[in-house]
Amino acid sequence: KDSFNFLKNICYSSYNFKFLYMPFFLPHFQTAMDLAEKGRGYVSPNPVVAALLIREGQVLQQAYHQRFGQNHAERNVFELCEGGEIKKEDVLLVTLEPCCHQGKTPPCTEAIIASGIQKVVVGVLDPNPEVSGKGVAQLRDAGIEVEVLEQSAESDEELEMLEALKWQNRFFFKWVQERRPWVALKMAQSLDGRVVPERGKQFWLTNQASRQHVHEQRAQFDALLVGLGTVLADDPRLTVRDIQDQELPHQPKTIVLDAALSVPIEKAVLRLGTMLFTGRQFKRRDQKKRQLEELGVQILEVDANEQGFLNLRQVLDELASRGIASVYVEGGAGMWSSFVQEKLADELMLYTAPRFLGKGVTSLEDWNASESIELQFREYKNLDGDLFYNATFS
Repeated sequence: KDSFNFLKNICYSSYNFKFLYMPFFLPHFQTAMDLAEKGRGYVSPNPVVAALLIREGQVLQQAYHQRFGQNHAERNVFELCEGGEIKKEDVLLVTLEPCCHQGKTPPCTEAIIASGIQKVVVGVLDPNPEVSGKGVAQLRDAGIEVEVLEQSAESDEELEMLEALKWQNRFFFKWVQERRPWVALKMAQSLDGRVVPERGKQFWLTNQASRQHVHEQRAQFDALLVGLGTVLADDPRLTVRDIQDQELPHQPKTIVLDAALSVPIEKAVLRLGTMLFTGRQFKRRDQKKRQLEELGVQILEVDANEQGFLNLRQVLDELASRGIASVYVEGGAGMWSSFVQEKLADELMLYTAPRFLGKGVTSLEDWNASESIELQFREYKNLDGDLFYNATFS
């Protein structure tokens, strides 16, 4: 114990020696990442961020960005500190670079400078052009020592933590850099690549553990998207239910793609807040439109081609303009194929049930790509016999 305390004191007194300093804070980054997740779904399109105030290796206070438009994590953690509680020797650890511009809230860099803290540890630089590198520079110009994991990571442990921090805010990075939502495709198929034994038939392919996992994943996203075929076949509610430890989980927005505005009015997804995209060049069905709007459904028009397929790029651009940074595409097979072939998919969440259907609709219907598409495998889980694969599109 004495040796550990001696080494710890060396770490804190030798700030400039990265090989002694940064590895010491890796467990704290994990703590901060777990805390930041509490803001998932509530702060979008902002990133999920947490801040820890650390004294002699122990977390003194911790806070996270809770709601879009409210204070960021840095200001929240300072508000938890009573007058005079902060010492200049304390360390502020933040998962993402503090903002330095006036948005819906004042710059966090001003609060950090005013706190008197002299040491800040940052996980990842903010890719927002208004911030990127400028927040760190502003702190350093004020005489504050700043260590950035993204700029200094070398060891396997540091690089692994850096990758985890970037993955946590992949939705925000995509939205702020490209002004387009991160798109994840959720597929469920048999071992021989079928999703249902026959078109239009409601069919439970995966088990209860997989369905529970789907609800957990839904809660991570800003919006859930389906095509007309899925609405007709399954009449899904597209809500988040039965999440452990969450009595009132985040409910993503519901998006339906229906080029000809032909969805039956009684379907469960047609409710207050649903966004329904339809083709602008199709003959308007004014009575149907009024009925949907009376239910609280928002009708949005985009271009459609001669085959009646909506312009997905326009759909995503419209969603991004409304602050939606992530979309979870639930189906169906034609929808998945369109997103993949147009290279608009970022992530794959694939559930594979241990059975052969032998016939039926394939998971990528009407697939006519001229070349293979490579994915980067991330992880897999065994869900009581079903296998869940997670990968990103190159």
